[in-house]
Amino acid sequence: MGKHGITTLPPPCAQALTRSTRRQLLAPSYRSKVVVPQNTERSPRSLFDPSSRRYASVATPFREKPSALERAALTVRKKAPGLTETYVAENATNTLCKECARQADYMIPQAFQKGVKIPTNAEGTHIGEGVGWWYESLGLEVTFINWAQISFIHIWLLIVRLRYFPKDMADIWIQHLHNHFFWEAEHRLDVYHGMYSQGVRAKHLKELFHQWRGCFTAYDEGLFRGDAVLGTAVWRNVFKADENVDWRHVAQVVAFMRRGLRALDRAPDRLLTSASIKFGNPFGDMESVLAKSKIMDEPFTREDEEHLSDFRKEAKGS
Repeated sequence: MGKHGITTLPPPCAQALTRSTRRQLLAPSYRSKVVVPQNTERSPRSLFDPSSRRYASVATPFREKPSALERAALTVRKKAPGLTETYVAENATNTLCKECARQADYMIPQAFQKGVKIPTNAEGTHIGEGVGWWYESLGLEVTFINWAQISFIHIWLLIVRLRYFPKDMADIWIQHLHNHFFWEAEHRLDVYHGMYSQGVRAKHLKELFHQWRGCFTAYDEGLFRGDAVLGTAVWRNVFKADENVDWRHVAQVVAFMRRGLRALDRAPDRLLTSASIKFGNPFGDMESVLAKSKIMDEPFTREDEEHLSDFRKEAKGS
């Protein structure tokens, strides 16, 4: 992506992928290296909003000294973590899930109008009404599955960060985040898409769950193997493996994901446990995407052709 692109991954994010390295993440030597930003602005910018620097600053609105009530709550939580953690996680992940779902939110007004048919595309998929960068700049159709795929990206960013937590805590938080998303998905299938039968909804949710697992596995692989693999996963899932896609858009999404990982890596745990995470959009990443890479001047080799062919076969077969 050029000198402004991100080609390397912060070690903590890479280590967070495997459970075997989770203990290393939680060791005092790691924790002592986490830098807590000192920005004390009253209205902090989003973690993922573009700024004049490569990464937006992570501001925390928390007081340096907790109140008496907060201290009491922390004491109870330390004394009985098994009893309190699930309640803390349930409430916080509900807010975090809504923030993820909000990024590509949509409406289908016809679903509330008696006798009015919901518009569909050539494949028979319901078309809704939505605004924002993901629809307006990328040109994605306003559909349930596109909303889900965009939500997956933001949820995956949070899950990578949640893997920093102790194992018992991480499992609880990730499970609650998973539950809230699928409750929201089922609600939309019912209210917007007229799937009043629980059996019909269950069938679609099962398919959505398979896509959830496939996306997260592909993004995890890209986290380790680099931007080319991560971009392939984005192209396959978000852009439906369209060979006519504008690859600058794919690169923008990849840059946004890398920048999001970096911002979350710098964020203290309490930003997540208080659900104080806000997402922006990848609009400001176009400058780094358009910067010419030195590799572009190198000749395209037979090995490159073989790799491209393998990627295409993999994408068509998934």
